[in-house]
Amino acid sequence: MAKYVALFALVVAVVFCSETSAQEQFDVVSFTAPKGWQKSVEQSAVQFTVREGNGEAILMLFKALPTGKDSRATFNASWDSIVKGLFDKAGSPQMQPVTDQNGWNIESGAAVVEKSGSKAVASLMSATGGGKVVNLLIITNSASFQPAIDAFIGSIKLAKVEATKVPATSAPGSTDTGLVGKIWRAYIPEKYSSNTTTGGYYTGGYQVWQYRFNPDGTYNFVHSGASALSVQPTNVLQYEAGTYSVSGGQLTISPESGSNEEWSVGSINNGMSDTHIREVLETRLRRIKSYPRKLEKITYPYKIEFWAGNNENALMLQHTRDTEREGSPGANNYSSFFVAPPGRAIPFPTQR
Repeated sequence: MAKYVALFALVVAVVFCSETSAQEQFDVVSFTAPKGWQKSVEQSAVQFTVREGNGEAILMLFKALPTGKDSRATFNASWDSIVKGLFDKAGSPQMQPVTDQNGWNIESGAAVVEKSGSKAVASLMSATGGGKVVNLLIITNSASFQPAIDAFIGSIKLAKVEATKVPATSAPGSTDTGLVGKIWRAYIPEKYSSNTTTGGYYTGGYQVWQYRFNPDGTYNFVHSGASALSVQPTNVLQYEAGTYSVSGGQLTISPESGSNEEWSVGSINNGMSDTHIREVLETRLRRIKSYPRKLEKITYPYKIEFWAGNNENALMLQHTRDTEREGSPGANNYSSFFVAPPGRAIPFPTQR
């Protein structure tokens, strides 16, 4: 697996470059073909292939298709239809920051894939603009082809289009997309994994992060979680309150008070369902530890974006480093929160 880790790092670093000496045209894309690679042209795509010993690389540039989604939703749909459609196994893509060229928003991500027992790295670049999407799929099992791949991508130039932004409110059923009046929640259930890639089960353990932005410019935040795999599980409770402000796509959160605590929970018995275990872990009985919390003022670039896969809006806070509230950033350096389902929001503690 080590060679795939090294190759993965190379492939996901590639982005479209606007400087090009294109010699060929395919649909709305111009490019310089890689020398020595076998070329085949179909109605919907042009493909370049090279093989050297056990190494192989494939470039597939697809003709533009119509899309009414934003760039991330379009990428997700393309990943599902192209990458998952070609391979027996395809992991979740590691995403790169979105870039732009001539009115196109370019999303890119890569993952280790497998077909008939053979592994490789697949990278998908999805350019969304002018109501269309252009996809480039790169498949390789050897880093020796990386210079040629880089040169091909660096030669690509997309025809200029008028930048198109699909507002979240254009999605069916979506209404108010403002910060206020909702409880924004990120929830991760704990899962015990077996030695197989498909095994494992939910334990009842959980982690949840929650924001509430109030009309008076104040906010509340809480993080709560517990592991059902611990010998003596305790509920971790972290919370804070303060003020917030919004300006030009920037959300500034200024905490004024907060605390980090640990609480005892009830007993977990054999045979309990994961739902009942979660209820036990969420019920805090006695505070056993309390210590000061770091109050971290941060200004986040943020957006509220409709996720087609979830069929709901997400509050996305961008940060490139770990934060006291969110922890590590996720895909594209965003932490994403969704409106809490009815009855599933946890209470916001008050300063003790």
